[in-house]
Amino acid sequence: MHTRHTLVLTAATLFEQRGFARTRLSEVSSHAGVSSGALHFHFASKDVLANVVQEYSAATLHRAASDARDRSDDALQGLVDITHAVAARLNTDVVARAGLLLDWDAAWEGGHRLGEEWRDCVRAELLTARAEGALADEVSLADIEVSVVAVTTGFEALARQDPTWLSHQPLTGFWRLMLPQITAPAWTAPTDPAGAPVHRQEREEAAPRRALAAAGSNIGSYQVS
Repeated sequence: MHTRHTLVLTAATLFEQRGFARTRLSEVSSHAGVSSGALHFHFASKDVLANVVQEYSAATLHRAASDARDRSDDALQGLVDITHAVAARLNTDVVARAGLLLDWDAAWEGGHRLGEEWRDCVRAELLTARAEGALADEVSLADIEVSVVAVTTGFEALARQDPTWLSHQPLTGFWRLMLPQITAPAWTAPTDPAGAPVHRQEREEAAPRRALAAAGSNIGSYQVS
């Protein structure tokens, strides 16, 4: 299992740095410090390896979102918490990031559509929030959905060059502006734009780790948390 884990971690790092088409299996095995035969024992092709990266990414991001939602008392706070939890995970986990990047890679034709799954997640929380009475009647669910998906996806794209875009400040600022526009006047449950305290701590710890990973040149230094 250690060899398999190392190969997935190394492939994810190379996919993130170079894209699917420019990453060669010989490079993956070389950087991972394993033989080509050992790599092919675990993964018959680059497509199989990329699929595993995406499966891990989907599973870990779903788990982060689910855990955040389970800790929230209502869907509006739950949506805020989910965005922070997913951002924190992307900040620290190169395999999660690589799986998302593969979703947008023109050279990759894998089975996962993480972007669509993210939009479905946002839509589901908004539908529940409206049913709970948290959203103002005059506000379009479609408009909120587009705004949340576009901003969170944009932060992830910007973070490829500057990791601070996935820190808590930009996302908190977005929600600080958004929440007064979409919350029903009669809604009395307070919604914290910074997310639940546990997620604030996760984000504060994540930022320096992501910055260190972005600055490092040794592929073996990346760790999945």
